[in-house]
Amino acid sequence: MWKNSDNCFGLVSVSLHWLMALLMIGLFILGWYMMDLSYTDSDYNLAYMVHKSLGILVFELAIVQIGWRLYVNHPAPLRSHKSWEVLAARVVHIILFSMIVLIAFSGYAISSAEGDAVSFFNLYAIPGILPAYENLEDLAGEIHFYLAYGTACLVLLHMAAALKHQFIDKDGTLSRMLGICSKDEK
Repeated sequence: MWKNSDNCFGLVSVSLHWLMALLMIGLFILGWYMMDLSYTDSDYNLAYMVHKSLGILVFELAIVQIGWRLYVNHPAPLRSHKSWEVLAARVVHIILFSMIVLIAFSGYAISSAEGDAVSFFNLYAIPGILPAYENLEDLAGEIHFYLAYGTACLVLLHMAAALKHQFIDKDGTLSRMLGICSKDEK
């Protein structure tokens, strides 16, 4: 089942969700590692190139994921979910996607503050077209840092809610996002 049904997530939604989750966790860990690197470290150039490239990939996948969410129906909330839980889930998803876009733009601003292009694994480059502003790189770096940590906190909250629904409420929320649905749900 490629598309979502009324009660279950399809293969495309599930794949995008988990790929984004893995990439974002990897980006956070790599970014955290990079904070201690100096220009003289042997890993510096490789770490930054991979971080920028994966950041571009996450941004592009976020656009695909948003488009997919607009294209296909979204499974209905489970009957056991309270109205505030449904609202909270929607708000958290909107904030997460907004933060992904803002993190990408702030990362782009860091790299392109001097007019430099941002390369995607040396396959193509996004030109640095931002106007020159004094301290833009520093300001964008701070914004990037705080957005990344804020997003990490929100992802942890999202994970905790999914685990609570799966193991305490036993309502199958996590199973649905793994694409595991009973035959009557498909």
